[in-house]
Amino acid sequence: VERFPDAEWRTGEVELLVPARVACHVVETADYYFRAPGEAFAFGGRFGVDWETGDRASLPDQDQVLAYLEAVWRKGEAWLSLPAELLLEPDPVYGDEGMTRIDRLLYLLRHTHHHVGELCTELRRRGIARPGWR
Repeated sequence: VERFPDAEWRTGEVELLVPARVACHVVETADYYFRAPGEAFAFGGRFGVDWETGDRASLPDQDQVLAYLEAVWRKGEAWLSLPAELLLEPDPVYGDEGMTRIDRLLYLLRHTHHHVGELCTELRRRGIARPGWR
């Protein structure tokens, strides 16, 4: 997120690869998957814009996305503090689909990794230095 200059944040040749869209989607999805059982969730609710179809000018700026990421990070830390044996139990939200808590966490990691790769590709395509892979 921080690698994109302000002038590049809401731009792109491919609509679904506009950095603001991708970053908003990644953080919002993590928020969704880190939610507690029974916790309501409204996609687009944090910023009042659909990351996929909303007007580019209405997408959150980098500082807003980073603040959201910080809040979601804290939810993720709570997940990671669960005793290991709980991670192998049926997931309280997706257990009816045969998922364990670790399945949900692994899905979220794969999803995030995929979209971080898209952001890195956009950085490379635009001639902007990419972050390290760690």
